[in-house]
Amino acid sequence: MYEQFQVQNFRNFTDLKIDGIERINLITGLNDVGKTTLLEAIFLHSGEFNPTLTLYLNVFRGIEKQPIKVFSQDESPWAPLFHDFNINEPIKFIGHYKEGGQRTLSLRIINNPEELTQVYRSILAKLPVINKEDTDAYFTRSAYVLEYDCEDEQNQRSKYFYIIDPRGESVVPLPLEMPYPATFILARKWFASDDVARFVQLEKNKNVDTLLHVLKIIEPRLTKLTILFENGVPQIEGDVGLPKLVPLALMGEGITRLASIVLAISATKNGVVLIDEIENGFHYSKLSTVWQALSEASLLFNAQIFATTHSFECIKAAHEFFQESPTYNFRLHRLEAIGNKINTITYDQGSLSAALASEFEVR
Repeated sequence: MYEQFQVQNFRNFTDLKIDGIERINLITGLNDVGKTTLLEAIFLHSGEFNPTLTLYLNVFRGIEKQPIKVFSQDESPWAPLFHDFNINEPIKFIGHYKEGGQRTLSLRIINNPEELTQVYRSILAKLPVINKEDTDAYFTRSAYVLEYDCEDEQNQRSKYFYIIDPRGESVVPLPLEMPYPATFILARKWFASDDVARFVQLEKNKNVDTLLHVLKIIEPRLTKLTILFENGVPQIEGDVGLPKLVPLALMGEGITRLASIVLAISATKNGVVLIDEIENGFHYSKLSTVWQALSEASLLFNAQIFATTHSFECIKAAHEFFQESPTYNFRLHRLEAIGNKINTITYDQGSLSAALASEFEVR
């Protein structure tokens, strides 16, 4: 699990560091200060052996993935990831772990013709040729290349190249498996098919009772969960004491959202779950029970949670719940713009208690 995370030259961050990371972390701050950007940074770092994730970040923000045209003379498709589009400085993510050690991931766009030629000769020349014009010069004017430079806890380094050229998209050499799983839960989009797939896996592992236990915190009448087909479409349905099973989606937005989050946690065992605008779909009076459910799920599946919020009620409910828990494994991290730089203020149990008692603005 993370205990410290640092981001350099990524989106609106020049050099951001977060200390005191706990099992459950809530990220707050004004609009456009970088709350979602921080989730994206952790997501890329967690999936360090999957460079293709870089082109899916805009999908999280509701922008459809666009086809990339080679020979177009457009700027690199990765340029928007770099602070102020400065592609001359690499993006760097550094994660320190409670278990010890750190992992570093650096992203660099290769656009120098000499370097592109070296990449072509050492790697791409081993691939099938496109046509008789498939030469160094052809590649240097038709390829986009992103270099992934990874260093693990044992200081072992590995490099990968994400290449887009007339052949299509490729990662060379073939990357390893990700060091641990990570799941990004969007603020407003909800994919029922993902929930069904995760439920099926939970059922295979005989863990449906775990989901049921957590959801009963919100809906005490719930006694059973299963998958049924309605008009040929699979959906999760539950028994709440009515004559027929009820689709989870008809029980209300709150329980549907909570089920989706808990299913994501169950599918991310020993990993990291990133939740944008966690308060969406929940009435403020239910937020304390939501935190109880998420806390239990994170412990059951050993998952670390990072979530963003604009809600004061959400912050207060989290603090009050964890104060009553055996362990206060919660931190609030406030992102704040000072000049052209984003800084982090981290509140532990004592400082957050004092801030809330003084009605200090912590959002």
